[in-house]
Amino acid sequence: MFKKLILPVITLIAVEASAQTLSNSPYSRYGIGEVLDGGYAQNFAMGGLGTTLNNPNNINIINPASYSTFKLTTFDVGANGGFIKYSDTRATQKSNTASLGHMTLGLPLLKGKVGAAIGLAPYSGSGYS
Repeated sequence: MFKKLILPVITLIAVEASAQTLSNSPYSRYGIGEVLDGGYAQNFAMGGLGTTLNNPNNINIINPASYSTFKLTTFDVGANGGFIKYSDTRATQKSNTASLGHMTLGLPLLKGKVGAAIGLAPYSGSGYS
């Protein structure tokens, strides 16, 4: 049952991810857009800490050496959201965004001595087509 559902679910997520606006900033119109911060929720919750964070239940893309502590296969999915208000002397505009942040799979290898991770995460966000 699970094997029959995995391909349609991944396809749906990929289609949904390509239709998202990652930024409403006027500066995202030029070049590659706004470069997003690296890391996941556990890194942001600790003020951007990443190199010393070592938890066998979390995938830490800032410190790949922590992958050797994986005890179980770990799947991490995150979302991004933001609210912004632009104003000048004549007008005010409010905007919000929501998007899929990342999908990552972490695997323990060689009886917990080595680990690996593979995933997808955007490098930058743009608010235009």
